[in-house]
Amino acid sequence: MLSKTSRTLLAAALVAGGAGAALTPAAHAAYPGANGQIVFSKELGDGLYRLHLAKADGTDVRELTETFGIDAHPAWSPDGTRIVYQHGGSASEPFELRIIEPATKVDVPLGTLGDNPTWSPDGTKLAYEWDGDIWVRSADATNMDAPTLLTPGDHTTDSDPAWSSTDRIAFVRREGGGDRDVWTMPTTGDVDGAATRVSTGDEQDLSPDWSPDGSKIAYVRDGIHDSEIVVQAPGGDATELHPDPTVLDDDPAWSPDGTRIVWRSTRAWADMGGNRLWTADPADELTPPLALGTTDADPSGIDGLQPDWQPIAKTPQEPQPKPEDPKDDPKPEPPPAPQQPAAPQQPEIQQRPVQATAPSKTTPRTAVTTAKRCVSRRRFRITLPSKGRKVTGATVTVAGKKIPVTIGKRGTATVDLRTQPKGTFTVEITVTTTGGTITQTRRYKTCAPKKRA
Repeated sequence: MLSKTSRTLLAAALVAGGAGAALTPAAHAAYPGANGQIVFSKELGDGLYRLHLAKADGTDVRELTETFGIDAHPAWSPDGTRIVYQHGGSASEPFELRIIEPATKVDVPLGTLGDNPTWSPDGTKLAYEWDGDIWVRSADATNMDAPTLLTPGDHTTDSDPAWSSTDRIAFVRREGGGDRDVWTMPTTGDVDGAATRVSTGDEQDLSPDWSPDGSKIAYVRDGIHDSEIVVQAPGGDATELHPDPTVLDDDPAWSPDGTRIVWRSTRAWADMGGNRLWTADPADELTPPLALGTTDADPSGIDGLQPDWQPIAKTPQEPQPKPEDPKDDPKPEPPPAPQQPAAPQQPEIQQRPVQATAPSKTTPRTAVTTAKRCVSRRRFRITLPSKGRKVTGATVTVAGKKIPVTIGKRGTATVDLRTQPKGTFTVEITVTTTGGTITQTRRYKTCAPKKRA
């Protein structure tokens, strides 16, 4: 099975005309609060993706991360101060989880490989996908306790976790070689059949995202030629959000106040390619969606993937004192005599320097991607395009010569370039599925691993 990031990378590449790689749908949850900034992944060319921030109306777009490679699947913490995301050198390599503070840009690796992270409601834990299962670990980078497996069954492939504000986890499950559907389970995991199915049908249902109150789930229903956003309460009917059979809709995310959903779509740009961020009120079927960041000078909007909306804690209003009844005090005291005003004092300014906390020494070293976007390992794993079908065979050809391929459990294949000289290679991948044959061409550049000091 393709990882979520590889699926979206492939989809975005096809939308853009087959050039470059593409990033996959995001699964997370909205938490109650006011609507803050929107974080999203943006392709900068040559396989480079970085996180960006924008105001809620799509203005003031700015770059957040400064890494080389792919930064994907950002998710705001419930208090709106941190963002967890996944980083990797390329779509064919494993991703590591990282947490960044936008206010300070302190970016800390967690020492854990995984995809599609999501926060617990109290912000102390992270659920994520790895090797076809859902896991949970501490959100503290210095906590090296072993992660907990939530989906121990070996007959299913589970992905796309989303943790609700009511402490339940939605996820995508594929049983055997069947379709993918949205399920939910308690935070203790799928023990003794505790997981329940939400969506049904012949399509592929992906990328669940909880509403802030935990009552509904927005997800992607991926058909053969199109995809749309669907909103459904567990046990209720599914409602499509402004469906259009000519476009691809993906990556839904609720606003913290529950009145909007933001997602990426090819609508209005289907003929020219590209992904733009759109927003709409899920309760209003008459008002058309709005493209974020559009102006008269620049009607193109925001080109981005996998948006998530920052929750901002609402400031509680202090209760106003109740007016006194004159009957309770028939003889009010006279007002005090006026006093000379005191000399104004200069306000005291308190400066609170921001200190960057370094990772604990107990945190294992993780690979840091350099500016050379190349494959340092001569033997590595790639994801095989399957379009939701079962992979029955694969052939990989490098420079016109077939090389050994081992198909893994999750629709991956091991590519061995150790018999080839160093340089740039055109790798042709031909995948045979139950729905036909898919062919892709990728280019890799081998290089020597960076020597440690």
